[in-house]
Amino acid sequence: MKSRRLTSRDLIWAAMAVASILAVVLFLDIRYEKHVADDTADVSAVIDRFQEAYSGKRINDVRNLFYAEAVIGVDFDEGHTQHVASLEEWLQGTQEETFDTNTLVSDTLSDRDIVVLRNIAYVVCNYTYVDDTSRQQGVDVITLMKLHDRWRILSLQWTGDLVK
Repeated sequence: MKSRRLTSRDLIWAAMAVASILAVVLFLDIRYEKHVADDTADVSAVIDRFQEAYSGKRINDVRNLFYAEAVIGVDFDEGHTQHVASLEEWLQGTQEETFDTNTLVSDTLSDRDIVVLRNIAYVVCNYTYVDDTSRQQGVDVITLMKLHDRWRILSLQWTGDLVK
């Protein structure tokens, strides 16, 4: 068998193959290694602060947990009534219709399922809301986004039904 000398063209093709393999390996390494931090505890801490601030009727503390552009969605009365509001519209209604008119406000978020996908997270949890005159139970769905190393709420949706 006659041996063949490698030409510059052969070396270029070999280098391109090696570079392609390295690019794929490095891309996968960056893709998975760069975002391995588990922020589940940080996301849960934001939800804890929301629960504490809401139950404590601290409207500005609640506001600071959200992005200003956040959207609030509500599905009440066994799905017969829906409402979508801006953050400020919801906060104003919460202050006037809930915090100002009740001595007791308790919002408990339990059975949390938290999923973190890089800088986006969502939480699905049960909630029990109690005030001076009513009790509601339902499910909250909360999306969060991490920007500048801070998790904040991007949207809050819930189903709500009065408990009789």
